[in-house]
Amino acid sequence: MKLKTKAISPLLLLFFITPSSLAINGGSPVAWTTPMAQSIISLSENTAQGFSRSFCSGTIISSNAILSAAHCLAGKAPQNIWVTFGTDGLQSTTLKPATQIFIHPRYQVYGSRLPNVKDNGDLAILTFDGGLPFGYRPALLATSLQDLKTKSPVFIAGFGIPNHGILSACQTAIQNLHFSNTEIELYGFSSCSPNGGDSGGPTYLIKNNRVVVLAIHNWGWHDEQSQPLYSVEASVPYYLEWLHSIVKTP
Repeated sequence: MKLKTKAISPLLLLFFITPSSLAINGGSPVAWTTPMAQSIISLSENTAQGFSRSFCSGTIISSNAILSAAHCLAGKAPQNIWVTFGTDGLQSTTLKPATQIFIHPRYQVYGSRLPNVKDNGDLAILTFDGGLPFGYRPALLATSLQDLKTKSPVFIAGFGIPNHGILSACQTAIQNLHFSNTEIELYGFSSCSPNGGDSGGPTYLIKNNRVVVLAIHNWGWHDEQSQPLYSVEASVPYYLEWLHSIVKTP
């Protein structure tokens, strides 16, 4: 496949840690009949406080594996995680139990190091029991980003706020293909940017009616007024060797 696809006082936004009063900023709900709905899921968790739905997003990459962000799953026990199918993650009754979690070995907790963190390996793979429900299929993984450039349009999707638990998507654009050796940067459009709950969701294109994953949502940076400045995504092509060492993908 050829996809070989600030003097401002900022406020950190790791996409799953945001005020509940705040999906994708500017995103529109995704219909079940679209390729996105057939390949993008939300993650839920049993916690001491109860059952937490749609705390992060993810993409199906095989019949029993999900690609998400390491900061979503690091330190969590797989027996507490559920892959949640359906465009409404808060109401879905189709949940599959996680079996294993694989965190990229380069990943380290961000802590106070942001925004001065690069090449952080913020990717995770989660495997689950039970196979895919009817109508679902794995996304494709881009093997290169060489056909893309600054301002190339791309799509982002996730289950985050303000439409928490509802799969939403919108079109944005690449601001920097070389934020680091392993990450790309997207424009922080107020009309389209990731938000709380969107971590682990994909930056993607649609090719031949299939989702092609370019990168995975990691973190974003906002100004003092909470207006998005940019978001940083882990480049999928860079991590293909690691991904394929764990799971066989289409």
